Amino acid sequence: MQGIYELPLDRWDYLPMGEGDEAGLAFLYFWLSANDEVELVRGHGDYLNYNIYKYFCIIRKKKKWRLLMNLIDEKLISGKVIAVSLSNTHTFSKENRNKIKLLSGYGVEGDAHFGKTVKHRSRVAQNPNQPNLRQVHIIQSELFDELKDRFDIKPGQLGENITTRGINLLELPTDTILQVGEEAIIQITGLRNPCPQIDHFKPGLLQAVIDKDSEGNLIRKAGIMGIVLKSGEVSPDDSIRIQLPSKPYRKLERV
Repeated sequence: MQGIYELPLDRWDYLPMGEGDEAGLAFLYFWLSANDEVELVRGHGDYLNYNIYKYFCIIRKKKKWRLLMNLIDEKLISGKVIAVSLSNTHTFSKENRNKIKLLSGYGVEGDAHFGKTVKHRSRVAQNPNQPNLRQVHIIQSELFDELKDRFDIKPGQLGENITTRGINLLELPTDTILQVGEEAIIQITGLRNPCPQIDHFKPGLLQAVIDKDSEGNLIRKAGIMGIVLKSGEVSPDDSIRIQLPSKPYRKLERV
C-alpha cells in the first residue's frame, strides 16, 4: 500500500486506481484494539474483502457495507483442521479418516455420538431424552504439544472428531460459531469433562488435562463440544472461521 510505512502505526490510507463511481475514493484503515463494529460510509466492499478477509467478516446491511471484527488475536483467527476422526462404537479413541460428514442436528455421520438425543452412555442412563449437546468433539492439537514430554498423543486418540491447529478453543465463549471448510457450521456448547477413561488410555493423563487458574477454578483442557447447525464435509487442511456470539459472552462450562 502506498505510503503505509510513513503513516502513524494506528492508521493508514490507500488511494486505489478507479473509474466512474470509484474515482477519487480513499480507503482509511485502522487497527482495532477491541471487538468493534466499523461502518464503511464510503468504500468498495469487494475490494476490502479481498485485502483483509483473513481478519474480518464482510456483510451487507441496509445498502451499506459494514465491517464486523470477529477476533483480534491472530492466534484465534488463523485456525485449520489437521485431522478428522470417527468411531461407530463407543471406543475411547477414534480412527482418522480422509473426511467426515456433519449432518445438521445430528452430528458426525457414522459416529457413535450421532443423534438428536444424548448418546453418552452415562447420560443415557440418567435420561435418554436429553438433547445431544456433544454431537461433535473438537480438540486443539496444541494440547498434544504441551504434553509431548510425558505423553505421545496422536489426533483422534482422545476421542475427538476434529483436531485443530491455531485456535485457542478453550477461550472461546459459549455459542461461538465455527464455519469449518466450505459448508459445515458448528455451534460450541461447552467443555468436554475429562473422565477416568483417559487414565485407562494412558495412566496419569487425566491429571495432565486438568489444571487450576490463579483463583483456584478448574481448567478442563480436553477440548470442546458442539452441535451441527449446517451440514457439510470436513477434511484435514480445511480452514476454520469464527463468529462470536452477541455480548455479554458466557464462559464455556462442561456439558
